Amino acid sequence: MKLFCFLATLVLVSADDPGYDGHYYSIEDIRELADALEYTLIDLNAGISDATTAIARGQERIQDLQDFFLPGIALVNSQQSSLADQLAPQIKALQHGVDEALALAAATSSIAQATESTLAIQNELLNETEIAPVNEAQADLITNLTLEIAEVNADFLDNLNSTLEGLENNRTAVAGEVDVLADLVDGKRCVTGYGALTPETDTHVYFLDVFASPPDVNVAVTGFETDLDVHSYDKYDGISLTKSVSNVTVEGFTINAMDISEGMVEFTRVYYSYMACVGL
Repeated sequence: MKLFCFLATLVLVSADDPGYDGHYYSIEDIRELADALEYTLIDLNAGISDATTAIARGQERIQDLQDFFLPGIALVNSQQSSLADQLAPQIKALQHGVDEALALAAATSSIAQATESTLAIQNELLNETEIAPVNEAQADLITNLTLEIAEVNADFLDNLNSTLEGLENNRTAVAGEVDVLADLVDGKRCVTGYGALTPETDTHVYFLDVFASPPDVNVAVTGFETDLDVHSYDKYDGISLTKSVSNVTVEGFTINAMDISEGMVEFTRVYYSYMACVGL
């Protein structure tokens, strides 16, 4: 009845409106669709019946498992759990051992690779067919360098000897000029000095440096001190002083100043300076 109502509704709808795909369905199209739908429902009912039967059989199998197999499985699981607890420390120790073994294997592999690389390099270096030409070229280069070094050393020594000879000649010439200059300096030399003396008294003066020969000495009066004289009868004072140099040696000389003043003034102190020269 429900199927009939559905088909009647479908006929009414299809007569007025197009389908979802945009065209109108005829009665024949609808009948074919209804037949197909009926066959589909029959197949669906058959599938549902088979599924119901399978479910019933499954429930029976589950009941058998619950009654017979599950207690045995629980016992086995309990035994296996106890055994697993006992084996857990051993398994952990074994895992540590495996980790250490893996680390050792990695280190050994690295060493092996390094050794292999080193051996490859050594084999390459020990390849006589490659080393021999290199050694020969290096030997030739060393020989050429040795010859060049020897040549450069010889040239350097020759230049050095020439330079030393020139320097020695220059030193000899300069030494001669220095000696001449020293003789000239010794032959032409002046020394100056100053001092004070008491008139009418011999005063010996020593040079700061000794001369090679007695020098010429010139003395000049640079100042004096006076006092009243006993000669009060002279109307006008006449100040007069004479100086003399004697006993000139390479070490010094003697100086004397004579007061020949007239009047009420006489010298009490005389200041002088001198210059002693040779070769001028």
